[in-house]
Amino acid sequence: MTTIPTTTWAPPSNRPAATAKKLVPWTIAVAALFWLVPIALTFAPSPTLQTIGLIVVWIGFLPYLGLTVTTIVFAVKGLADAGRLGGLGRSEARFALVATIVMFATAPIVAIVVGALVSLLFA
Repeated sequence: MTTIPTTTWAPPSNRPAATAKKLVPWTIAVAALFWLVPIALTFAPSPTLQTIGLIVVWIGFLPYLGLTVTTIVFAVKGLADAGRLGGLGRSEARFALVATIVMFATAPIVAIVVGALVSLLFA
């Protein structure tokens, strides 16, 4: 006869904070690949490249926005859980929240600078 343990102890963890920290690099990569690079293509002198860049910018902004919102939600949930868990995962959640908000706020500025540099390159 085997006994099945009814309860097992597990160390406390703040999974939303850890998940938010894991999502930050993905958010940066999606922003660069599907949003910033296509914006640079819209400044190229070729109408074909401009059209491709414009289409990819509009389509690429959706996953970027989705990942950004998801990361912010997980970070806020992680901060809330950190208060309950005595601070466990607070630094991870705070890093993810600040990094995502800063990246979301500076991405349009970076896109304008990259576009200006590309237009100077083709001038």
